[in-house]
Amino acid sequence: MEQMPGQQYDEELGLHYNRHRYYNPGQGRYITQDPIGLMGGWNLYNYPLNPVTNIDPFGLDTLILSGGPTDGNPLGYSAMAFTKKGVYSYGTDTPRGGSVVSYLTDQAKRRSTIIRTIKTTPEQEQDMIDYINANYKVDRSDYGYVTHNCATMVINAMDHAGVARDAIDAVLIPNRYDEFLQGTPAYLPSTVSMIATLSSDMPPVISPQNGAIPTNLTEFNQ
Repeated sequence: MEQMPGQQYDEELGLHYNRHRYYNPGQGRYITQDPIGLMGGWNLYNYPLNPVTNIDPFGLDTLILSGGPTDGNPLGYSAMAFTKKGVYSYGTDTPRGGSVVSYLTDQAKRRSTIIRTIKTTPEQEQDMIDYINANYKVDRSDYGYVTHNCATMVINAMDHAGVARDAIDAVLIPNRYDEFLQGTPAYLPSTVSMIATLSSDMPPVISPQNGAIPTNLTEFNQ
């Protein structure tokens, strides 16, 4: 039985399974430690604050940031943010590892951003960061509108680290077939958004254009 947020109820044990550990509703706490260790805080058994309205700020999370179209860019934009490592954006002036709140504040001047949370490990996050740093130049001198852009950065980094592989295959294999038939590029911000939707166990959070920036994102800053 599916529970909230993304839990599975184990009738035999009477516990809720969250992929990485078990939650006991009778105690209001997890009965197994957070695999992220002390990076998630001193209490290794704590439940993630308010699961209804908040992004889990201490979990094994990576944010996929999907920006809407603008007058100068009808295709939208994609970026990532890592736990305690900041935002990684290719194609904007945002510094690597910069503040997620600052990034969203700047983006909100011209577009809304959909924030989706996917579960990762610290090792996977570091693999993605290393891949981006090795393959996407800070000065963007290697930028290509079709083959080397914000969307390819996100998708290739996830694929390299073994993140969301099933979703990547589910979305890209049909798109690659369409690309072969029609010559349309498969790696677009909308492609990233579809992959993130399939990979996330949590509802998306909206950072609206000209609106308030969502709270509880500071744990994704350095």
